[in-house]
Amino acid sequence: MQTRPYSRSRTYNTLVAASFWLGAAALCGGLGCNSSGGGGGGSGGSGNSAGNSGNGGAENAAGRGGKAEGGSSGDTGGSGGTPDTASGGSGGKGTGGTGAGGTGGNGTGGAGGTATGGSPATGGAGGTGGTVAATDPKPTFTFFTVSQAGLLTFATDKTNGLGGDLGGLAGADRMCTELAKRANPGDTKIWKAFLSTARGGVNDGPIHAIDRIGNGPWYDYNGRKLANDKTDLLPAAGASGGRPIGSAPQLIAMFTDENGAPVSENTNVNDNHDMLTGSDATGKLRGTYAETCNDWTSTDTKLGRPWIGHAWPRTPSNGRNWISEHQAGGCGKGIDTRKQASNGTPTVGAGGGYGGFYCFGELPK
Repeated sequence: MQTRPYSRSRTYNTLVAASFWLGAAALCGGLGCNSSGGGGGGSGGSGNSAGNSGNGGAENAAGRGGKAEGGSSGDTGGSGGTPDTASGGSGGKGTGGTGAGGTGGNGTGGAGGTATGGSPATGGAGGTGGTVAATDPKPTFTFFTVSQAGLLTFATDKTNGLGGDLGGLAGADRMCTELAKRANPGDTKIWKAFLSTARGGVNDGPIHAIDRIGNGPWYDYNGRKLANDKTDLLPAAGASGGRPIGSAPQLIAMFTDENGAPVSENTNVNDNHDMLTGSDATGKLRGTYAETCNDWTSTDTKLGRPWIGHAWPRTPSNGRNWISEHQAGGCGKGIDTRKQASNGTPTVGAGGGYGGFYCFGELPK
């Protein structure tokens, strides 16, 4: 058989076919085969050189196949970007050859991935809610007389007590608060001692006991009513008065202490009715600075004699005023609860007492 010469046209056709298939490969690369989210393909390098990396394509934009400069068309167009990123794929690798390289086809890239921003922002920590007010176990418990046993827990001298030095109004208030919490664990009230002072008020004027205690109503530890308001709290008029108006019969006869017990279990044995107030029958200051034991900070026996009230009436018609019945023997330390008249000493307990006082509580607003 005769051998057919290798013609120039055949060589040309072969080159055309090769260019076609190489262009198809570039087109597949531009289409981002088997990948999602395409960036633009990189431009093809010169023969035997790798193409540059493509720029990130916009979402849903078609990737453009690499174009070989000088060499044949790139083997493959730029691959599509990886899912969920906007970066483009690598450019095609040029194949060395002669003549002008073919232009890669404009492939349609896969749907661009959604660019992922930085790590999801973490929300700030939630704010702390406002403090929920604790529930007071005995919300109506708003009045008591400081017991002798309770008072002595604050005294260094367990025999003679505190005298007229209660640590001022602040010290007396602290004692009220502490005793209330002991008797009523979880108590949340603001407690004030029913005491007047000559100084410390507006323009360093007096502070009146009646102005320190809220507006009522007030109840003892057992839930018995003392008074509805300040008007009823003041001593009733008349010989058989002296006690709060509308008070429970038990409290008219005998005030109770922080534990709800009567101030005196037996008045024939324990005569302890005197309670410091420094006030007149309307609950306002009565006397001088010296007559409040220097506003309840002194046990000096040479000072004046503070005014006291009776926690329980001496008789049905005598010694009944719970705020302002008479003056104590003085500001000195001393406890005397024997059933007798004043022992004549310049002490707070000379006439039948131990230097006790009244406490009034009010729930926080």
